[in-house]
Amino acid sequence: MFPRNVKKGEYRLRTSYVNGIPLRYESTEKLDGLETYVFGYTGRGEYTESYAGSAEFAGIKIPRGQEIRCADDQFSYRVWVEPVTGAMVKLAEGCPSGDYVFDSASGKRLQAIGRWGGVTSGDALARQLAEVRHRRVTGLWAGIYGPLCLGGTALIVLAFGIRPRRRREFA
Repeated sequence: MFPRNVKKGEYRLRTSYVNGIPLRYESTEKLDGLETYVFGYTGRGEYTESYAGSAEFAGIKIPRGQEIRCADDQFSYRVWVEPVTGAMVKLAEGCPSGDYVFDSASGKRLQAIGRWGGVTSGDALARQLAEVRHRRVTGLWAGIYGPLCLGGTALIVLAFGIRPRRRREFA
């Protein structure tokens, strides 16, 4: 979702149910000693397509001219990102005011769908922290430490190869 070496700025989020929301840098936080950048968005959340249905969920059929979105533009999405790898560590999202079917033209609420929210916590957060730490170490070795070690070894080999050789005298 995020590139390596994340900058404190703005990124556009594209997922299976929201499209193009601007995630802005909010703060730097430590999660169990791991530094993360927190990016967030609060505002309009329209996700009619995500209610269309799947093999596990019958879905909600919405007539043309209607849409499902978070009421009062209270859709909230926060993500904690490890800046070196760009890996997501924690996610908090929800619609505390509730999803509703709206008439697209008038903006009138037609039908309540439900309130929802979720956050990465407990064992799931611990597993994700461990995975991201592993990725960070692997990435640092592959991208920085490994090449430095190879470069240092090459310099040592080169130095031994260039040094003047002693002449042997034969009697």
